[in-house]
Amino acid sequence: MGVVGVVVPAFNSERWIAASLASLQSQTATSWCCVVVDDGSTDSTASIVENIAALDGRIALVRQPNTGVGAARNFGFRHLADGVEEVLLLDSDDLLVPDAITSLADRLAARPDAVGVFGLAEYVDEAGNEERPGVHPGLQRARRTQRGLRFAALPAGEDSTFADIALYGPIWPSAVGLHRRAAIEAVGGFDPAVRLLSDWDLYLRMSRLGPFAMIDRQVAWYRRHGANLTNDAIANTVAQATVVHRAWHHADNTPAQRRVIGRGQWLVRADETLMLGRAVLGELRRGHLQHAARATAAFVVNAYTLTRVHPPRPSRAGAARLVSASSPDHGGGGDPL
Repeated sequence: MGVVGVVVPAFNSERWIAASLASLQSQTATSWCCVVVDDGSTDSTASIVENIAALDGRIALVRQPNTGVGAARNFGFRHLADGVEEVLLLDSDDLLVPDAITSLADRLAARPDAVGVFGLAEYVDEAGNEERPGVHPGLQRARRTQRGLRFAALPAGEDSTFADIALYGPIWPSAVGLHRRAAIEAVGGFDPAVRLLSDWDLYLRMSRLGPFAMIDRQVAWYRRHGANLTNDAIANTVAQATVVHRAWHHADNTPAQRRVIGRGQWLVRADETLMLGRAVLGELRRGHLQHAARATAAFVVNAYTLTRVHPPRPSRAGAARLVSASSPDHGGGGDPL
């Protein structure tokens, strides 16, 4: 195994950054270097990292004005040593299990055709205590791909390819993946214009070059807290639609890849429409006419989109209708993640 590069974007991360870097320093693999990008923090993030870096030459701090996660990661890539061929993206609030780098690097070395490899993560709370064990790995294992006009489950351990990543692949949080630097650079790195779910956008573009291999075991801890970027359900739904819309229109698509996106998202919208129809009936049975009206509006909009093959344009109003109609309080589904 060569030197693994670790990029850590950090914005006002004084509560978490020391623990995240400690989990990196506790790796059984010692051949790594880390670039922490302070993305315009106004708290003590930079001084905490400086103190840690003063005692560990493998860690370096670079600073830039606040420009967002994607731009911060690109800035970190540019500061990695030339000899680094594999990159791990560790968010400043997440943690690695002790043999994460070794496990991921061994799997990637065995798969020269793969652009990256990913494992699983368990939840921890703000204090670092495990919560809801098995829930997040269950979400990650519940991968789907297309088989004609239906979804089909992917067995645990099977590769993730363009087809299932286009349906919202399970490579999250970022800390679960190790990626070939050459593949990241070949697709231009992160797009700073994508402010939320920029990692999904990147992985979709990378998956046009090759598959992501999977190891069916935990490699990271995913910290959940009030400042998580994906807590805003409406913004998250808009971001999902934005990534899909961009992927559909991408110039590098083959005709087959465009069909994959179109069919897959049509199936997703068909599922949503059925769910919204059930929500309407449920609200009517309960006599909640206001909730039923909201669900009906979302149902009609979703049903209309089924007349089109291509994904609809992102819309905050449409996302709000879907989230409102499908929230647990209104008889529908829950967290989109």
